[in-house]
Amino acid sequence: MKNSRFRDKASMKKRMSLALVGLTFLFFVLSVRLAYIMIGKHAEYSAMAKEQWTSEVKIDARRGRILDRNGVELAVSANVYRVDFDLNAIRAYYKKSIENNKGYKSSAELAPLIAEAVGMETKDVQKKLDTKLPSGKDAGAATLIRRIEKQQADNLKKLIEEKKLSGIIVSPDTKRYYPNGDFLSHTLGTTNADGEGLSGLELYYNEELMGIPGVRVSEVSGNSTSNPYSETSFTPPVDGKDMTLTIDENIQYFVEKVAEDALKKHNADSVSIAVMNPNNGEILGMVNKPGFNPNNPYEGSEAFKGKDESAKLQNMWRNTIVSDAFEPGSIFKIITSIAAIEENIAGKDEVYYCDGSLNV
Repeated sequence: MKNSRFRDKASMKKRMSLALVGLTFLFFVLSVRLAYIMIGKHAEYSAMAKEQWTSEVKIDARRGRILDRNGVELAVSANVYRVDFDLNAIRAYYKKSIENNKGYKSSAELAPLIAEAVGMETKDVQKKLDTKLPSGKDAGAATLIRRIEKQQADNLKKLIEEKKLSGIIVSPDTKRYYPNGDFLSHTLGTTNADGEGLSGLELYYNEELMGIPGVRVSEVSGNSTSNPYSETSFTPPVDGKDMTLTIDENIQYFVEKVAEDALKKHNADSVSIAVMNPNNGEILGMVNKPGFNPNNPYEGSEAFKGKDESAKLQNMWRNTIVSDAFEPGSIFKIITSIAAIEENIAGKDEVYYCDGSLNV
C-alpha cells in the first residue's frame, strides 16, 4: 500500500515537472514573440497604426521667381486653384443622405457632377472618391486635381453651394508661368505639372526654388470619421527663394531677334549665341534657336531628332551652348587676325582666297 502511494506521488511529481517545463517553454516562446512584435516590427506596425488614425494633406510652397539683373520677372508662379477631398466628411454626407433619403448617396452618383464642373473623366473622379490606404482601409483625404483655372474653380464652388455638398475643398494653388513665352527658354528650363524642375535653371536650382511644403494632419476614429476630440496640426509651407540672373532682358531681346533672323535667312538647322561681359565672365544673353515655349513644354518636339518621344523632348530642351562641345577653330581666328593687325602685316585692302577645303 505504501509503495503504491509512493509511486502515485512520484508520478504526480513527474507530471507536474513536465507541465512546469511545458508552461515555461510556452511563456518563453510568447515572450520572444512579444519582443519581436514590440521591437522588431515596431516601425512597421507604428506606421500602420498612424496610417489608420491620421489623415494628412500636403500643401505645396510657392515656387520662387526667376529675375533678370534688373529685377524683371522671367519666371513666376501664377495664381490658380486646386481641389482636394476630405473623404471622411464626404462619407458622412453619404450617410446623412441615405438617412434623409435626400442628396447623393455614393461616389457613383456624385462623381459625374464634379467631373463635369472641372472637366475631368467621371471614372477618374470616382477613383479619387474611393481612394484606399495601402492597408485597404478607406483613406481620409485625397487630391483630385491641381492647377485648374478660375472658371473651373468657380463652376465647382457653384455646384457645392447649390447642392449643399460637404468635403470638397477648393483652395488657391500656383502654376509656373513664363511671361515672355520662348524668351530665354533653354536657360530658364521648364517644370512638370507638380511644379518640379525638368530642365535648365528650374532643374539645377529646383530645391532652392521649390521651398519646403507644409502639411495638415488630423486624427480620425476607427470608422474613418473625424475625431471631434483631436486637434488638427498645421505646418505652414516655406516659400521658395527668388533667383536673380546676370542676364539683361534688353540684351537678351536683341540676341533673340538676331538668332531668329539668322535661322530664317540661312535656313540653318540651329543658331546659338552667347553674350559675355569680358571683364568678369557674366553671361548677359544666351539663346538657342529653334526654341520652345516653357508654358507648353511638350509641344513642338516632333521637329527634333530622337529615337523616341523622350529623346526628342530632351533634344528640344537641351541648351547646346552649355551642354555641347565645340571645336575652337573659328573662335580662335580672331586672335590671329588681331596679331596680324598689330604687326602691320594685314588690315588694309588685302584680298585672300580660300577654297574652303583641304585634301588629306
